[in-house]
Amino acid sequence: MNPVLYVYGPIGDDYSASAVRALDVAKQLDALAQAGHQGVTVRVNSEGGDVFDGIAIHNSFLRSPLDVTMYVDGIAASAASLIVMAGDRIVAAPSSTVMIHRAYTVVGGNAPDFAKAAQDLEAIDETIARIFVTRTGQPIETIRKMLDDETWMSADEALASGFVDEIASADEGGDEQDNAIRTRPTDSPAKRAARAKLSENMKSSAARLPLREEV
Repeated sequence: MNPVLYVYGPIGDDYSASAVRALDVAKQLDALAQAGHQGVTVRVNSEGGDVFDGIAIHNSFLRSPLDVTMYVDGIAASAASLIVMAGDRIVAAPSSTVMIHRAYTVVGGNAPDFAKAAQDLEAIDETIARIFVTRTGQPIETIRKMLDDETWMSADEALASGFVDEIASADEGGDEQDNAIRTRPTDSPAKRAARAKLSENMKSSAARLPLREEV
């Protein structure tokens, strides 16, 4: 059984005891890989938080050689939805919710300050959009519209739009199912090498299994 990480709190909030911080996640992933684990289960129930921490955590999962299974247990909103997109396999609980929206901030100052802030937000929105495009396969115009509308999706809607790969069965307890060894355009060289090694090990193990004679 794979080790489990919980994203059950605000993303990057230094003032919350349950905050999920990019540095902590990166260290945990490194430790799991060094300990010889091949996969990790990530359970998510978060309303989001800091967009840059969310992107950093997303990239940490992409860089990791571990096979990552994301479970949306309750809600994956805002920055938390970006984290979920790094899963090699994304599973939504039947009653879960995924929400995506444009980045926002609070600004004070004069007109040029507000104009600069709007320009900066547009750049962040483009980064967010491209993360969703890469994982879902949706056209970028569709994703931009969904971000504009602050789109809330049920598990079924998230599945239909490509934000999750499957919906958990009612009796699924969270134990890992066999994952297909799937490569993605976002895979790092380390992850590609890890997938190739895992695939080779699985084939080798299958070849060593004793044959059963039918009677």
